[in-house]
Amino acid sequence: VAAPYRSALRRLTDAAPAMPAEVARRVVAADLTAAFGPGWQERLVAFHDIPAAAATIGQVHRGQWRIDGGQVVEVAVKVQYPGVDQALRSDLRQARLLARVMARLTRLNVSGLADELAGRIVEELDYMREGRVQTEVAAAFTHRLPNELAAARAAGAHEPPGRTSVTVPAVYAATPRVLITRWLDGTPLSALLDGRRDLLPEGWRELDDCDAADLAARLLGHAIYAPAACTGWMHADLHTGNFLLLPGGRLGMLDFGAVAATPGGIPAPFGQLAAAVLAGDG
Repeated sequence: VAAPYRSALRRLTDAAPAMPAEVARRVVAADLTAAFGPGWQERLVAFHDIPAAAATIGQVHRGQWRIDGGQVVEVAVKVQYPGVDQALRSDLRQARLLARVMARLTRLNVSGLADELAGRIVEELDYMREGRVQTEVAAAFTHRLPNELAAARAAGAHEPPGRTSVTVPAVYAATPRVLITRWLDGTPLSALLDGRRDLLPEGWRELDDCDAADLAARLLGHAIYAPAACTGWMHADLHTGNFLLLPGGRLGMLDFGAVAATPGGIPAPFGQLAAAVLAGDG
């Protein structure tokens, strides 16, 4: 059922017009100068002009970053489109106005939904917030057992294997319009869903279809629930482009602009839904 939608979304993303390289470089230079001073190019030592990916409010370029100690690492440089902040806020004002009109015409209260969507979309404009969230989420997948999971284990809860096989890229710099994170080399999850075994990396291609699907599902379960349980954040943009199959049977998790705050841990309805699925209780 989902395959045609997946294909259409992929075409839509691929068709997004690229921001000119000189514009992207201008945004990067302005933000990194403000954050690191005139010597910022000693940190971002390479920047590829051709974007590697496009998103709703920005695009990603590949680059190289010098970390503390002098080592140079491959990075993803996410650059926000100039003017997208004002344009998006203007669109959202119109959407809220339309929601109020629809509420009067249909007697359906859609204003609350419009307000919630507007609030969450505006949050995506804040790359500094995204960098903070991404750093916190990464801690849920380390070998050090988070306190929340240690307490659950002590209470007799069983954690399925695989949590530490999920990778969230490290964040090296976050400014209002530029986010620099470690580059992950992997294959989009859609390759597995579409049966493109020729694209699968080592650790995935050796598995038969059933075992590969089981592994992906288990790792996706960790990716969705572990951050909510351990850090108070839940990924809210769960499409296949945000998950990469990595060598060694690992899963990479990207893009933390759209997240839901879960300060009380996993919301109870999610647990009830999972229990119903596991029990086969339609």
